[in-house]
Amino acid sequence: MELLSAALAVLAVAGLAAAAALAAKLKAARAALAASEARLAAPAPPPPRALESRREHYGLLWFPTLTVKEDEKLIVAAAAGLPHCPRCVRPLALSSGPPEEWSCGGCSERRPGTTADLQVTDSLVAETLKEFLSRHPDWRAAPGLGARGR
Repeated sequence: MELLSAALAVLAVAGLAAAAALAAKLKAARAALAASEARLAAPAPPPPRALESRREHYGLLWFPTLTVKEDEKLIVAAAAGLPHCPRCVRPLALSSGPPEEWSCGGCSERRPGTTADLQVTDSLVAETLKEFLSRHPDWRAAPGLGARGR
């Protein structure tokens, strides 16, 4: 009987040792699998980038911006931005007085409020898109990105 219990104890210790060895091998295999998956995983796409240009339009300076996804060669947004003073290159502010005016805080230059109305900004965005696409023929504008660029 003692011999049987001793034999069972030896078998139990051997079983525990084998289980521990298998657990260590399993842990190593999981680590190798995780490393392989990390190497094969696609890198995250780069974030959209804003490209700003400088234009003179109707006697004012403009800095229209195109937002692009370079990896897809896709223009996703376009904005005209604010008009800037041609003398001191500061953004103009729109006054809320009865005669709506754009005015410069630096040199006090004044322009009528209609110098930056919707038609002007639409034409500026359309020109900017047209020029960019003519210089980059393999690029395209996102669906729905029309003259307003939104």
